[in-house]
Amino acid sequence: MDYYVRFICPPPEIQSMRTQGDDLDINETAPSLSFSAAHRIPCKRVVLVSVLSVLVFAFAMKSNFMGSSPEQRQQTMGDVGQRGTVRIAFMGNSIIYYNDCPRLVQNMLSAAGYSVKQDSCLLGGSNLASLWNEGNGMAEKFATEPALIPPSQDDPDGAPKYDIGAATVSDLLREEQWDYVIMNDHTQGPARNTTRATAAEALATLYAPLIGTSGAIPIFVQTWAYLNSTLKNAEDLGDTEEFTRRVRNGYQCYVKTLHDALSQKEGAGDVMPLIAPVGSVFLHLHDTDRDMWEKLFYRDGFHPSPHGTYLEACVLFRTAMGEMPPFSLDDAWWLDARVMQPAGEEPMARPTAEEAEVLWEAARKVCEEGDGMEAHSPSDDYCSAV
Repeated sequence: MDYYVRFICPPPEIQSMRTQGDDLDINETAPSLSFSAAHRIPCKRVVLVSVLSVLVFAFAMKSNFMGSSPEQRQQTMGDVGQRGTVRIAFMGNSIIYYNDCPRLVQNMLSAAGYSVKQDSCLLGGSNLASLWNEGNGMAEKFATEPALIPPSQDDPDGAPKYDIGAATVSDLLREEQWDYVIMNDHTQGPARNTTRATAAEALATLYAPLIGTSGAIPIFVQTWAYLNSTLKNAEDLGDTEEFTRRVRNGYQCYVKTLHDALSQKEGAGDVMPLIAPVGSVFLHLHDTDRDMWEKLFYRDGFHPSPHGTYLEACVLFRTAMGEMPPFSLDDAWWLDARVMQPAGEEPMARPTAEEAEVLWEAARKVCEEGDGMEAHSPSDDYCSAV
């Protein structure tokens, strides 16, 4: 099996570890997964790799590094065009639900002329394993006016219902066919040996069977280094560049693991997971526009501000659709956000039109230039201990 490992957006021409938010005590033992032996998928372990395999892998990395294959993207976009609807699911934690990134991406797609079907399963502070085990945690956080579901004609005076997403990851993936499944791990999870191994096992044994059945292209959100390396016991992960590199390599391990598992599912085809390089765009701004980089963070120094979520949404749009979102920022895009910052917190400023242009251009530049491609050789084993 040859691995076409990708973490950069496709080219435009191919159109529980829980406390507040994403907090984690890194000294905690990663939670065990809850699944039966019957659900296990045999893990392929490569002991010997021939010189020819490495050369083929090197060519694949060079020619396909920028995203899904032309055939994969053309088939997905062809299906989208035929239906006129983009079906997109989100699975993750507060990195996604702060400022309601799912609805922001939905509004961007609508502005670009697409009809959108969007749903989610989100849990603050979760990693991929604990999200599977514990399920949706948004009942209180999304109990807001923008999340209200209009009462049905059969029960006009019934108790209010809110759009909080699916109850579990399993429900989310079983109840709908998706074009894209967007997910993120805990912000330090991919960078640490134990938590990375736990997430990889969850992807192979739990997520892969349902993702394969849904026919979706998986997209991992490459998260970012913190504003300050002393936050959340992350000193050992290094400075901003090193922290970003470790997280990026961890997500490449997830791509390889999930691709392995999906390739074993009969009829699943050669589905190649993608990585939306949000963290790489954060690093680009850290190096080129320090003031703007600082604006990407919420007051706690690791969650996204509205600026950060706008950037995140731009990169996700580009990764999924092969093109940048509309070059504008409509204030209406934020009005239906089910939650921005935590309840009771003073709202943070949203990006101005000028700031949005800077963020849009940074996302475009990093995606189209393939930032970081030259930093890794085809023989790198991203699932080995770091």
